[in-house]
Amino acid sequence: MHPEQSEPSPWLNPRFRWFAAGNTFNNIGDGVEAALIPLLIYAETSSVTWMGIAAALTPGTLLLGPVMGSVADKYGSARLVVGGLGMQLVAASLLAWMVTADKFQIGLFFALAGILQVAGSVYRVGWMSSVPELFPGSPVRARGTLSSLFVATTIAGPLVVAALLPVVGYGGLLWLNCTTYVAPVLVYFAGVRPARRQGDGGSSLAMVIDGFKTGFVVFWGHRQFRLLTLILLPYEFVGSAAMPTLAVYHLRDSLTVPAATVATIIAVLNGAALMGSLWVSERRVFNPGRVVGVVTVGAALALFGASMSSVVIVVGSLTLLMALDGAAGATHSMTVVKFVPHEVFGRTSGVVRLIHGVPAVTGPLVIAAVVPVIGTGYAFLALAGIAVASAVAFFAAGDLLERSSKNGVVSG
Repeated sequence: MHPEQSEPSPWLNPRFRWFAAGNTFNNIGDGVEAALIPLLIYAETSSVTWMGIAAALTPGTLLLGPVMGSVADKYGSARLVVGGLGMQLVAASLLAWMVTADKFQIGLFFALAGILQVAGSVYRVGWMSSVPELFPGSPVRARGTLSSLFVATTIAGPLVVAALLPVVGYGGLLWLNCTTYVAPVLVYFAGVRPARRQGDGGSSLAMVIDGFKTGFVVFWGHRQFRLLTLILLPYEFVGSAAMPTLAVYHLRDSLTVPAATVATIIAVLNGAALMGSLWVSERRVFNPGRVVGVVTVGAALALFGASMSSVVIVVGSLTLLMALDGAAGATHSMTVVKFVPHEVFGRTSGVVRLIHGVPAVTGPLVIAAVVPVIGTGYAFLALAGIAVASAVAFFAAGDLLERSSKNGVVSG
C-alpha cells in the first residue's frame, strides 16, 4: 500500500462487526486477568520478584512468534484460534479452582499461568494473521480498529476487578474470566473464520526454519519497516518494565494505595491508552514515523514524573505513559499490516513478535531484580534514561525514515 492511500471504515462490513464483537468479549476477560494477576501475586507473596516473573510470562510468548507465524501461513490461522481458546479455558478453570479452594502454590500457579499465556498467544496470532484474509478491503484500518478495541477492553477489565473484587474475591473473578472464552468460539462456528489449509507435508522443524528465514528477509528488506521496529525496541523494554509490575508495586507498596483503588487507577490508565490508540487507528492516513517521534520523546518525560512520591503526580505521569503506549501499540500492529504482503504475513509478523519479545520479557525481569536494591523511584528514573535512547535513535534516523517512506512493500 502507498503511504498516503486511505481505506474505508471496517465497520461498514457486517462480518467485521461480528468478528469484533466476539474478539472484544474475549478481550474483556484478558483485561480482568491482566489487572487481577499482579494484585493476586502481591496479596499472596508481597514480592516484586514474583510479580516481575509473572509479568514476563505474557511477553515471553512473543518469543514463539516464528513458530506460530509459520503454522498460520502453512496451515491457516483457524487451527490456532480454536486450539488456543480451548487451552485457555482448561488452564483458566484449573487456576480458578486452585484459588477458590485456597490451595495456592506458587509453582502450580506459574505452570497454569504459563499455559494460559501461551494459549492466549496462540489465539491472538491466529486472529491477527487472519485479518488481511477476512477483511481485504480495509486490512490496515481493520487491524488498527481491533487494536483500539483491545485497549478499550483493558478499561472494562480493571473496572470489573475494582467493583467485584471486594464481593466475590480473586477466585470468583477468575471463574468469571472463564466465560469470556466462549464468544469468539460462537463467532467462529457462525462462519466468520479464515480458511483452513492442508500444508505441504514437510517436517515441522524445516517449516519453522524456512518460516524464520522468509520472515526475516521480508522484515529486513523494507527500510522504513525495519527502522520503525528497531527504534521502538528501547521503548519496548521501558514499557514492559514500567507497566504493570513497577507501577502496581509502586502504588501498593511505596504509596500504600488499596488494591481496589489500584484496579480503578489501572482502568483510568487504560482509558488513556485507548485515547492514544484511537489517535492512531482512526486516522484515514497512517503516518507511523510521526507517531514514533511523539512516543519516544514523551515516554522519557512521563517516566521521570512517575518516580515521584506524590500519588497525583505518579498517576498523571503514568496516564501520559499509557497514552503513548496505546499509540505505540496501534502503530506497531498497523505497520506490520501496512508493509507485509498477505502470503508471508504470519511468518514476518512472527519474526517481528520475536524481536519485540526480547526487550518485553527482559523488562519485568530486570525490575524484579533491581527494585529490591534501588527502590521504585530510582527504577523509574533509570527507565527514563533508557527511554531517551529511543528518542535519540529516532532523530538520528529521521532523514532515513522520510526517504524510505517512498519505498514500496517488499514481497519476500
